[in-house]
Amino acid sequence: SQAIKPNGNNLEIRSQSNDLHALFENDYGVKLYHDNANFLKTENTSVFIMKPDDLDDAFIYFGQNNRARLHSVDGSFLSITNSGSNGNDTFINAHVDSHTYLYYNGNASARTMSGGLQVFSNSNNDDGYLYLGDDGTAYIFSDYSSGIGMRSASSDWVVWGDNNGSTYLYYDGSWPIRTNGSNSIQIGSGADGVIYFGNNSTSSLAYLYGHQTSD
Repeated sequence: SQAIKPNGNNLEIRSQSNDLHALFENDYGVKLYHDNANFLKTENTSVFIMKPDDLDDAFIYFGQNNRARLHSVDGSFLSITNSGSNGNDTFINAHVDSHTYLYYNGNASARTMSGGLQVFSNSNNDDGYLYLGDDGTAYIFSDYSSGIGMRSASSDWVVWGDNNGSTYLYYDGSWPIRTNGSNSIQIGSGADGVIYFGNNSTSSLAYLYGHQTSD
């Protein structure tokens, strides 16, 4: 029969089949068991949860569906997972002596590096966006195959740099300046270009003006 019985100075709770369910150790702690294997114990001001088949690892589940959980593997990683619309979504995955990954909709989109934070696209890990503000229109964008650029909150390009090519500075969505070769700068994207001196380009009398001719 089920019994609560002393074992020396300790106290045990056992089932009818004599399986041990709880052990209350005198002047020490409490141990809880599943199928005769210890999975939880208290020590001083701490609570330890561990897998019975590997005491260095553990799951902590939230709710009865077993999908929301903390998962720890000693010497490897710690992850936080919950149930999503398409299955179980990982939110954070922290690796020992390595990266900590942040996830969006079940896919990693950022990770810590030794010198900073790396962001990358779910569709192509070689590309990435770094958004500024909560509306998602201003961002820094890197495309591995073409270049890197920055867009403003009005979705206008601010600066763009081609891979192994020109760097463009923009005004109101069009570029008036770009690097052109290793030792030159091009003013104007068309046939003409102007460099103004002073802070009022509409009335300044000091400027350089270039105009393409057939000469």
